[in-house]
Amino acid sequence: MIDSRTWIPAIALGLATSGGVYWLAGVPLLAAYVGAFWTIGVGLTAYHADAIPGLLRGNSEWGTTARLWSGAFGGLLALATTAVMGPQLPVSSETGFALGLLVIGVAITMANVGIGLALSLAGDGAGTVETRVEAPGSDS
Repeated sequence: MIDSRTWIPAIALGLATSGGVYWLAGVPLLAAYVGAFWTIGVGLTAYHADAIPGLLRGNSEWGTTARLWSGAFGGLLALATTAVMGPQLPVSSETGFALGLLVIGVAITMANVGIGLALSLAGDGAGTVETRVEAPGSDS
C-alpha cells in the first residue's frame, strides 16, 4: 500500500494545506486535522485510481448510476461546506474557510474509505471490481 508515487505528493499537499490553514486561521489543531484528512484523502484517491475505472478520469463505463452517486456526493458536500462557511456561524471568515477545507478533506477521506471497503468485500482489496451491476430490466 505504501507507494512513493502516491503518498509523497499527497503528503506534500497535506503539509501545504495545513500550513495554509495555520497561516490563514492561526489555529494549530485545526490546521493539523485539515492537513491529515487532505493527506489521507488525496493519497487514497490516487491509490484507488487504477482500481476504479473512471475515478479520476472520464472513461467510466458504469453508466448513469455512478454519475447519480457522484452527483449526490458533490451536492451534499457543497451543502455541508456552505453551512460551515456561512455568516450564521460566530467565527471569522478565515476560520470558516478552514472549517470548509476540513469538511472537504473528511468527505474525500470517507469516500475513499468506502471505496476501500467495497474493494475488500469484492475481492482481495487491491484489484479492480470485476462484477458489474446491470440495470433492472436490461438483457444480460
